[in-house]
Amino acid sequence: MTLRFSCARFNGSISRGVIELLINVALIYSFMFADKSGINPGIISSIFSSTCVFTIIMFYFWKKQKLSINDWIGTFFIILCVVFISIGGGEAPSDEPVEEVTEGTSSRRMLAGPGPSKGPRPKLS
Repeated sequence: MTLRFSCARFNGSISRGVIELLINVALIYSFMFADKSGINPGIISSIFSSTCVFTIIMFYFWKKQKLSINDWIGTFFIILCVVFISIGGGEAPSDEPVEEVTEGTSSRRMLAGPGPSKGPRPKLS
């Protein structure tokens, strides 16, 4: 058995990599905009998790792909988890004051970490 270069397989691998890159970029941007707008990121992840169900439906009708019992069980659990994530989508109210988010503060928080403590500061003369 000799290994030969296949242009079709190479193009398939490259296109799959480009598609995965675009999906990850879309996911990063959606989480960034969810942070800016105050939406719970669990809702965004549940929307992305439900895309595999639409992929199953698309391939069932488009390519006439048959689903095994394991596929149906997995799809059921995906839908069940998406429903549970969506139900628990709101954040519980807390007693702490809400920090006002301005342009760039969320990215600075991610880069700089939690920041200094809010404890007493020594007075410098």
